[in-house]
Amino acid sequence: MSLLSTLPGTLSALISLINHAYIALVAAIWYYVVYYGLTPQYSFPVGIAANSSFMAFFNALYNSIYLTIAGALLLAGSFALMASNSLGKIQFPSSLLYRSVFAVILSFFSLQTSIFVMKIFQAIFLQVWNYGSVDWYSLLSVSNSVAQIKASYSENPFFQVMEFLLLSLYFVGTGALLAVLEIRQALAIFLVSTLPLFSLFFVIKGFDSLAVKFWKLFIEINALPFFILIILYNAHIFYGNFLLQAAFIILAASSPYLLVTASSILSSSATSLMNTGDFLGSSVSGPAGAIGKFASGSVKNSVGDVFGTAGKSGTFASRAKKTSMQDFALARDLEYNRFEVDSYEE
Repeated sequence: MSLLSTLPGTLSALISLINHAYIALVAAIWYYVVYYGLTPQYSFPVGIAANSSFMAFFNALYNSIYLTIAGALLLAGSFALMASNSLGKIQFPSSLLYRSVFAVILSFFSLQTSIFVMKIFQAIFLQVWNYGSVDWYSLLSVSNSVAQIKASYSENPFFQVMEFLLLSLYFVGTGALLAVLEIRQALAIFLVSTLPLFSLFFVIKGFDSLAVKFWKLFIEINALPFFILIILYNAHIFYGNFLLQAAFIILAASSPYLLVTASSILSSSATSLMNTGDFLGSSVSGPAGAIGKFASGSVKNSVGDVFGTAGKSGTFASRAKKTSMQDFALARDLEYNRFEVDSYEE
């Protein structure tokens, strides 16, 4: 009996100890969210070109791999042109020329272009970051939220459980937000390193949609901190509502699933290879849409059709299917007419 009588007090002390640990953990995580995840110097690595180690690695990739791939693609295109001309299928290579020039220029200036994109979104981000002189480090005060709970529910016997549940929400929300912001930065640096390669995909018909998706992903992840900051500023506005503040933090952590439409790019890459250059002009809006329209071109008779004979085979197959259906309908009508004549003679 003595053990059972002390159990509630033991559980209460244990929950209280966990709550105090939660408060310290959430405060530390929030500090890292603001400092490493949201401050402009970390959230937008615009000074990446000044990093000698990164530039040495980037130049090694570009000179030893990307240029080799670019040369191989141009060589393959030249052989395709010669094969097309030798077979008597002479086509004016305007589309291939436009796509090749665009891909090479974009690949060559991809580092400068990506840094320019980051600077644009950084300037937009700073408009909210500097608005109202908000102290972002003290925006989330877990102690204040706990004090609100104590003032409202101190007489409730389940007060410590409610405090535990609220602090669990804060812990999950801030931890997920920190992970999202850091993964976003890592993905941005990765794309800066690999966009020269992906830009070369504009040359290959059927792969150009994949190139657009990577550029679109880069643009979206650079726009993401701006929307996260708007969500967190609303958490600052409704500072006195601890439940709504926790909801805003969880919403900020979930924002990539709501705002980044290209987040499933890796899982859908196999499907994207089935698409043609028409994807660029129809499904991408804004700057990415302009890139897509320029890259795909309005000229449909390109040398890429030499590689994509499967499309012509598909057209031939669809025509054959249509013809067979017409023959079947004609035979059915003749059989029906013959039945009508036989019935009439009887």
